Amino acid sequence: MRWAGWQLVDGGRVRSDQPGYVLLIEACLPYKCLADLVGCERMILPGVENPDERARLVATGFAGALPNSVGLTELSALAERAIALASRVPRRRRVGPATLDLYHRDAQVAGRWVGLFPREFELLWCLADNAGVRMSKRQLLKDVWRLDHDPETNRVEVHISRLRSKLASAGAGELIGTDPTGGYFVRK
Repeated sequence: MRWAGWQLVDGGRVRSDQPGYVLLIEACLPYKCLADLVGCERMILPGVENPDERARLVATGFAGALPNSVGLTELSALAERAIALASRVPRRRRVGPATLDLYHRDAQVAGRWVGLFPREFELLWCLADNAGVRMSKRQLLKDVWRLDHDPETNRVEVHISRLRSKLASAGAGELIGTDPTGGYFVRK
């Protein structure tokens, strides 16, 4: 591992907010259980001999799945790629009791999908990008609808209302707050 410039670290000491890490997981759990973990896009699963199973795991969101016969050069290249991809945009983001999943373009609360429409998901993702910070109607129109003007409609309010309703049904009704001076924010 030193030859490739990698260092073995106890997985318990790696925090999910540390950039530049990949976990090589030898799982005693079924891989289905691991797929629900936040951060699986940084996990490489060794010892998966079946090529169809490796393809399924990568499609699920894992950084990679490799047979036992993998060489150090291939493992190093895969880890470098996983780090580069994971540092761009996270697949999942936790905000309050919800986990936003960019691949599914939906949110989960307590393991249950909320059922967001694309614009609702984009609105929630935008608010989560700025968690705890008030975003004005104008900012949301610009960032979510890509409008540089206010069309004098209530589209933001309607989408926020629908989003709150779906989140409330899932048990996260207090996630989106309204600022007294106008605008909305996601509670941390």
